[in-house]
Amino acid sequence: MSFKSGFVSIVGNPNVGKSTLFNKLLNEDLSIVTNKPQTSRNKILGVVNGMNYQVIFIDTPGYVNPSYKLHEYMNSKVFSSFDGSDLVIYLSDIYEKKLNNKILDFISKKNIPLYCIINKADLIKNDKKDYKQKFKLFNYKKLHILSCKSEKDIDIVKKNIIDFLPNHKPYYPKDYFTSSSKREISSEIIRKNIFLNYKQEIPFSSFVQVYSFKKSKEIIKIFAYIFVESESQKKIIIGKKGSSIKNLGILSREQLEGFFNIKVFLDLTVKVKRWRSSIEFLKNNLIS
Repeated sequence: MSFKSGFVSIVGNPNVGKSTLFNKLLNEDLSIVTNKPQTSRNKILGVVNGMNYQVIFIDTPGYVNPSYKLHEYMNSKVFSSFDGSDLVIYLSDIYEKKLNNKILDFISKKNIPLYCIINKADLIKNDKKDYKQKFKLFNYKKLHILSCKSEKDIDIVKKNIIDFLPNHKPYYPKDYFTSSSKREISSEIIRKNIFLNYKQEIPFSSFVQVYSFKKSKEIIKIFAYIFVESESQKKIIIGKKGSSIKNLGILSREQLEGFFNIKVFLDLTVKVKRWRSSIEFLKNNLIS
Protein backbone atom coordinates (compact mmCIF):
# COMPACT_ATOMS: atom_id res chain seq x y z
CA MET A 1 0.00 0.00 0.00
CA SER A 2 1.40 3.42 -0.97
CA PHE A 3 1.86 6.07 1.71
CA LYS A 4 0.84 9.71 1.23
CA SER A 5 2.26 12.68 3.07
CA GLY A 6 2.36 16.43 2.58
CA PHE A 7 1.95 19.97 3.87
CA VAL A 8 -1.44 21.72 3.65
CA SER A 9 -1.75 25.47 4.35
CA ILE A 10 -5.10 26.97 5.37
CA VAL A 11 -5.33 30.62 4.30
CA GLY A 12 -7.89 33.37 3.78
CA ASN A 13 -9.21 36.63 5.15
CA PRO A 14 -9.84 37.14 8.90
CA ASN A 15 -12.84 35.61 10.65
CA VAL A 16 -13.94 33.09 7.98
CA GLY A 17 -13.29 30.03 10.15
CA LYS A 18 -9.69 29.00 9.38
CA SER A 19 -8.84 28.05 12.96
CA THR A 20 -12.16 26.22 13.35
CA LEU A 21 -11.39 24.14 10.25
CA PHE A 22 -7.84 23.54 11.47
CA ASN A 23 -9.04 22.31 14.88
CA LYS A 24 -11.74 20.10 13.33
CA LEU A 25 -9.25 18.48 10.96
CA LEU A 26 -6.90 17.81 13.89
CA ASN A 27 -9.76 16.86 16.23
CA GLU A 28 -8.05 19.02 18.85
CA ASP A 29 -8.45 22.66 20.00
CA LEU A 30 -4.92 23.72 19.14
CA SER A 31 -5.68 27.07 17.48
CA ILE A 32 -7.65 29.91 19.11
CA VAL A 33 -11.25 30.22 17.93
CA THR A 34 -13.33 33.29 18.80
CA ASN A 35 -15.90 35.44 17.01
CA LYS A 36 -13.38 38.30 16.82
CA PRO A 37 -11.27 38.90 13.68
CA GLN A 38 -7.44 38.75 13.72
CA THR A 39 -7.38 36.28 16.61
CA SER A 40 -4.53 34.19 15.17
CA ARG A 41 -1.12 35.88 15.14
CA ASN A 42 1.23 33.11 14.10
CA LYS A 43 1.16 30.07 11.89
CA ILE A 44 0.56 26.85 13.80
CA LEU A 45 1.54 23.40 12.61
CA GLY A 46 -0.50 20.31 13.48
CA VAL A 47 -0.05 16.72 12.29
CA VAL A 48 -2.71 14.10 11.55
CA ASN A 49 -1.62 10.48 11.10
CA GLY A 50 -3.52 7.60 9.46
CA MET A 51 -2.70 4.07 8.39
CA ASN A 52 -1.44 5.18 4.97
CA TYR A 53 -1.11 8.95 5.28
CA GLN A 54 0.32 11.86 7.25
CA VAL A 55 -1.09 15.37 6.79
CA ILE A 56 0.79 18.38 8.15
CA PHE A 57 -1.72 21.23 8.49
CA ILE A 58 -0.62 24.86 8.82
CA ASP A 59 -3.10 27.37 10.27
CA THR A 60 -2.25 30.96 9.35
CA PRO A 61 -3.34 34.43 10.49
CA GLY A 62 -5.91 36.22 8.35
CA TYR A 63 -4.37 38.74 5.95
CA VAL A 64 -4.90 42.34 7.12
CA ASN A 65 -3.93 45.79 5.88
CA PRO A 66 -1.01 46.65 8.20
CA SER A 67 -1.52 49.21 10.97
CA TYR A 68 1.32 47.95 13.18
CA LYS A 69 4.58 46.04 12.78
CA LEU A 70 2.59 43.15 14.25
CA HIS A 71 0.30 43.12 11.20
CA GLU A 72 3.28 43.11 8.83
CA TYR A 73 4.62 40.11 10.72
CA MET A 74 1.25 38.31 10.58
CA ASN A 75 1.01 38.87 6.81
CA SER A 76 4.52 37.51 6.32
CA LYS A 77 3.44 34.28 8.06
CA VAL A 78 0.64 33.84 5.50
CA PHE A 79 2.98 33.97 2.51
CA SER A 80 5.79 31.99 4.15
CA SER A 81 3.32 29.14 4.75
CA PHE A 82 3.31 28.47 1.00
CA ASP A 83 6.97 27.42 1.03
CA GLY A 84 6.93 23.67 0.55
CA SER A 85 3.13 23.39 0.56
CA ASP A 86 1.66 20.51 -1.43
CA LEU A 87 -1.85 21.97 -1.23
CA VAL A 88 -3.40 25.28 -0.19
CA ILE A 89 -6.91 25.49 1.20
CA TYR A 90 -8.34 28.95 0.59
CA LEU A 91 -11.21 29.40 3.02
CA SER A 92 -13.98 31.90 2.40
CA ASP A 93 -17.50 32.03 3.80
CA ILE A 94 -20.97 32.84 2.50
CA TYR A 95 -20.81 36.43 3.80
CA GLU A 96 -17.47 37.35 2.24
CA LYS A 97 -17.99 39.51 -0.84
CA LYS A 98 -14.36 40.18 -1.76
CA LEU A 99 -11.69 37.49 -2.01
CA ASN A 100 -8.05 38.21 -1.21
CA ASN A 101 -6.56 38.51 -4.69
CA LYS A 102 -3.05 39.04 -3.28
CA ILE A 103 -3.10 35.57 -1.76
CA LEU A 104 -4.85 33.86 -4.67
CA ASP A 105 -2.58 35.45 -7.30
CA PHE A 106 0.47 34.42 -5.27
CA ILE A 107 -0.78 30.82 -5.09
CA SER A 108 -1.38 30.83 -8.85
CA LYS A 109 2.14 32.10 -9.60
CA LYS A 110 3.61 29.44 -7.31
CA ASN A 111 1.53 26.83 -9.17
CA ILE A 112 0.40 25.19 -5.92
CA PRO A 113 -2.78 23.05 -6.08
CA LEU A 114 -5.72 25.08 -4.73
CA TYR A 115 -8.69 23.68 -2.84
CA CYS A 116 -11.39 26.34 -2.34
CA ILE A 117 -13.87 26.01 0.50
CA ILE A 118 -16.81 28.29 1.28
CA ASN A 119 -17.73 27.95 4.95
CA LYS A 120 -21.03 28.38 6.87
CA ALA A 121 -23.21 26.44 4.42
CA ASP A 122 -25.60 25.78 7.30
CA LEU A 123 -26.62 29.46 7.11
CA ILE A 124 -27.28 29.57 3.35
CA LYS A 125 -30.72 30.75 2.25
CA ASN A 126 -30.01 31.29 -1.47
CA ASP A 127 -28.95 28.96 -4.26
CA LYS A 128 -25.46 27.57 -3.55
CA LYS A 129 -24.42 28.29 -7.13
CA ASP A 130 -24.50 32.02 -6.36
CA TYR A 131 -21.60 31.64 -3.92
CA LYS A 132 -19.36 29.74 -6.34
CA GLN A 133 -19.27 32.59 -8.83
CA LYS A 134 -16.67 34.57 -6.88
CA PHE A 135 -14.06 31.88 -7.59
CA LYS A 136 -14.75 31.66 -11.33
CA LEU A 137 -11.55 33.54 -12.29
CA PHE A 138 -9.25 31.20 -10.36
CA ASN A 139 -7.83 27.85 -11.33
CA TYR A 140 -8.71 25.49 -8.49
CA LYS A 141 -8.66 21.70 -8.19
CA LYS A 142 -11.89 21.51 -6.21
CA LEU A 143 -14.49 23.82 -4.67
CA HIS A 144 -16.83 22.94 -1.83
CA ILE A 145 -19.56 24.79 0.03
CA LEU A 146 -19.80 23.29 3.49
CA SER A 147 -20.02 23.88 7.22
CA CYS A 148 -16.99 23.47 9.46
CA LYS A 149 -19.46 22.50 12.19
CA SER A 150 -20.50 19.36 10.26
CA GLU A 151 -18.52 16.20 11.01
CA LYS A 152 -19.72 14.75 7.70
CA ASP A 153 -18.36 17.76 5.80
CA ILE A 154 -15.04 17.58 7.66
CA ASP A 155 -14.72 13.89 6.69
CA ILE A 156 -15.25 14.85 3.04
CA VAL A 157 -12.55 17.52 3.28
CA LYS A 158 -10.11 15.05 4.87
CA LYS A 159 -10.71 12.51 2.10
CA ASN A 160 -10.16 15.11 -0.62
CA ILE A 161 -6.97 16.37 1.02
CA ILE A 162 -5.50 12.87 1.20
CA ASP A 163 -6.40 12.30 -2.47
CA PHE A 164 -4.48 15.48 -3.40
CA LEU A 165 -1.30 14.57 -1.52
CA PRO A 166 1.72 13.02 -3.24
CA ASN A 167 3.12 9.59 -2.44
CA HIS A 168 5.78 10.28 0.16
CA LYS A 169 7.09 8.78 3.36
CA PRO A 170 6.02 10.52 6.62
CA TYR A 171 7.88 13.69 7.56
CA TYR A 172 7.38 13.27 11.31
CA PRO A 173 7.19 10.38 13.80
CA LYS A 174 3.69 8.98 14.37
CA ASP A 175 3.46 10.41 17.89
CA TYR A 176 4.34 13.95 16.70
CA PHE A 177 1.38 16.31 17.04
CA THR A 178 2.44 19.96 16.81
CA SER A 179 5.44 22.23 16.38
CA SER A 180 4.14 24.46 19.19
CA SER A 181 6.01 24.15 22.47
CA LYS A 182 4.21 23.66 25.78
CA ARG A 183 4.95 27.29 26.61
CA GLU A 184 3.39 28.43 23.32
CA ILE A 185 0.31 26.27 23.86
CA SER A 186 -0.04 27.66 27.39
CA SER A 187 0.21 31.27 26.20
CA GLU A 188 -2.40 30.63 23.50
CA ILE A 189 -4.84 29.17 26.02
CA ILE A 190 -4.44 32.24 28.25
CA ARG A 191 -4.74 34.57 25.25
CA LYS A 192 -7.90 32.80 24.08
CA ASN A 193 -9.55 33.58 27.42
CA ILE A 194 -8.53 37.23 27.10
CA PHE A 195 -10.31 37.33 23.74
CA LEU A 196 -13.40 35.66 25.18
CA ASN A 197 -13.66 37.67 28.39
CA TYR A 198 -12.55 41.21 27.51
CA LYS A 199 -14.10 43.68 25.08
CA GLN A 200 -13.13 46.32 22.52
CA GLU A 201 -9.38 46.84 22.03
CA ILE A 202 -8.14 44.85 25.05
CA PRO A 203 -7.74 41.44 23.29
CA PHE A 204 -5.88 42.98 20.34
CA SER A 205 -3.62 45.05 22.62
CA SER A 206 -2.56 42.10 24.78
CA PHE A 207 0.35 39.71 24.42
CA VAL A 208 0.96 36.70 26.66
CA GLN A 209 4.52 35.62 27.38
CA VAL A 210 5.07 32.44 29.40
CA TYR A 211 8.46 33.09 30.97
CA SER A 212 8.60 30.00 33.20
CA PHE A 213 7.18 26.50 32.65
CA LYS A 214 8.22 23.86 35.17
CA LYS A 215 6.74 20.37 35.29
CA SER A 216 7.04 17.75 38.03
CA LYS A 217 5.17 14.46 38.46
CA GLU A 218 2.33 16.13 40.36
CA ILE A 219 2.03 19.67 38.94
CA ILE A 220 2.97 22.15 36.22
CA LYS A 221 3.94 25.62 37.44
CA ILE A 222 3.36 28.32 34.80
CA PHE A 223 4.37 31.95 35.20
CA ALA A 224 3.24 34.42 32.51
CA TYR A 225 3.32 38.12 31.71
CA ILE A 226 0.34 39.79 30.05
CA PHE A 227 1.60 42.80 28.11
CA VAL A 228 -0.83 45.62 27.30
CA GLU A 229 -0.19 49.03 25.74
CA SER A 230 -1.44 51.47 28.41
CA GLU A 231 -2.05 51.85 32.13
CA SER A 232 -5.81 52.10 31.50
CA GLN A 233 -5.74 48.71 29.74
CA LYS A 234 -3.76 47.25 32.64
CA LYS A 235 -6.49 48.39 35.04
CA ILE A 236 -9.15 46.73 32.87
CA ILE A 237 -7.22 43.44 32.69
CA ILE A 238 -6.83 43.41 36.49
CA GLY A 239 -10.37 44.60 37.24
CA LYS A 240 -11.84 45.94 40.46
CA LYS A 241 -9.88 44.51 43.40
CA GLY A 242 -8.28 42.00 41.01
CA SER A 243 -11.59 40.31 40.13
CA SER A 244 -11.06 40.18 36.34
CA ILE A 245 -7.57 38.74 36.36
CA LYS A 246 -8.61 36.26 39.03
CA ASN A 247 -11.41 35.02 36.77
CA LEU A 248 -9.01 34.90 33.81
CA GLY A 249 -6.60 32.82 35.87
CA ILE A 250 -9.29 30.36 36.99
CA LEU A 251 -10.62 29.80 33.46
CA SER A 252 -7.14 29.45 31.96
CA ARG A 253 -5.92 27.11 34.69
CA GLU A 254 -8.91 24.80 34.25
CA GLN A 255 -8.31 24.59 30.49
CA LEU A 256 -4.58 24.08 30.95
CA GLU A 257 -5.28 21.20 33.33
CA GLY A 258 -7.65 19.71 30.77
CA PHE A 259 -5.09 19.99 27.98
CA PHE A 260 -2.06 18.71 29.92
CA ASN A 261 -4.08 16.31 32.10
CA ILE A 262 -2.25 17.34 35.27
CA LYS A 263 -2.71 19.86 38.09
CA VAL A 264 -1.58 23.38 37.14
CA PHE A 265 -0.44 26.38 39.17
CA LEU A 266 -0.78 29.59 37.15
CA ASP A 267 0.66 33.01 38.01
CA LEU A 268 -0.28 36.04 35.86
CA THR A 269 1.43 39.45 35.98
CA VAL A 270 0.31 42.46 33.88
CA LYS A 271 2.92 44.77 32.32
CA VAL A 272 2.66 47.88 30.14
CA LYS A 273 4.62 48.10 26.88
CA ARG A 274 3.81 49.41 23.39
CA TRP A 275 4.73 46.04 21.98
CA ARG A 276 2.75 46.00 18.70
CA SER A 277 5.05 48.60 17.09
CA SER A 278 8.28 47.40 18.70
CA ILE A 279 10.46 45.57 16.19
CA GLU A 280 12.74 44.41 19.01
CA PHE A 281 9.84 42.96 21.02
CA LEU A 282 8.34 41.19 18.01
CA LYS A 283 11.73 39.83 16.99
CA ASN A 284 12.36 38.42 20.46
CA ASN A 285 8.88 37.07 21.06
CA LEU A 286 7.15 36.32 17.74
CA ILE A 287 9.32 36.46 14.65
CA SER A 288 10.85 33.14 13.73
